[in-house]
Amino acid sequence: MFDRLSDDVTADPDAFYKTLANDVRTEASKLGTVVHVAPDRWSNGFVYIKMLAHSEAARLKQAMHGRYFAKNRIVCEYVEEAAYDKKNKIKAMKPSMKTVW
Repeated sequence: MFDRLSDDVTADPDAFYKTLANDVRTEASKLGTVVHVAPDRWSNGFVYIKMLAHSEAARLKQAMHGRYFAKNRIVCEYVEEAAYDKKNKIKAMKPSMKTVW
């Protein structure tokens, strides 16, 4: 999970969240295979990211935690895969696939 990534939502919230998801996917894909990205519209800037492997999630967390985006410090935390899948309403993946949000 990335926390505190969003700035003020523009006049077109759908476009804002789509752009945010694409930006996060682009950055995260530099460190591994991105399976899913979901900005949480009801939070204070949370963006959930599911990587293909735990090692990729660890690299992503190491690279992004503490960086700044839109004048906000990024906070990365792991979450259990089952909780991620339930929150984002996606089918469970193979046991070898791990999650970071």
